Amino acid sequence: MASVILLKGLEAVSEYGARARNGAIVITLVPPNARAEPCRPPTPTTADVASIIVADLVQTEQYTEQIRVDSHRSTWPMVRLVLRVRHGWRRNPLLAKGWHEGDKLFFSVTPEQDPKLRAGVRVLAYLQSTVTKVIRQAGDTSTTTLDDIGFLDLFPCHSIKRLEDADSDLRLLGSPEWQVP
Repeated sequence: MASVILLKGLEAVSEYGARARNGAIVITLVPPNARAEPCRPPTPTTADVASIIVADLVQTEQYTEQIRVDSHRSTWPMVRLVLRVRHGWRRNPLLAKGWHEGDKLFFSVTPEQDPKLRAGVRVLAYLQSTVTKVIRQAGDTSTTTLDDIGFLDLFPCHSIKRLEDADSDLRLLGSPEWQVP
C-alpha cells in the first residue's frame, strides 16, 4: 500500500515546490508505516542505503528557494551543503553525471534537515537513490515512468554526522570500497 500525492491546480503545484516540473504530476510513494514512525537515523545495515561516504563539509549556505507558476509564487528557506568526497562504500556518487563538480557534491536541505555543522568538519553521510514516478497526460493518454537516473540524495533526517561521532558505523563498514584519487 502506498500514499499518493495528487496536485490539483496551480497553487498546489506551486506549493509542492521544485518536484513539480514541466507540467508533470509527481506521485510520491510512501509506505504507510514510514509516516507513522519518527525518522530513524540510517546505519550501515539500513536496506535503502545506496552509498555511504566520508567527506569534508566544504560549505553551508542559507538561501531562499522559489518557484513561480503563472502568477503564483512560493518561497521557502533552504540550506545548501557542499561535500568534498574522500572515500566510501557501495555506490560511488561521483560516477553519476551532472550533479557534482569534480569531487564535490551539492545538496539542498530544509533548515530542519541541516546538520548545523561548521565548514571544515569531516563527516559520514548516508545517501539513498532517488526514484521518481511521473505520470504525463495528453488528452486520453497517460504515460507512467519510473525513473532512477542515478541521482543520490541525502536521507531525509540524520543523514550526516561528524566522523568523530561515527565510530560504531565505521567499525561495521570496515575498509572503504573505493577512494577519490
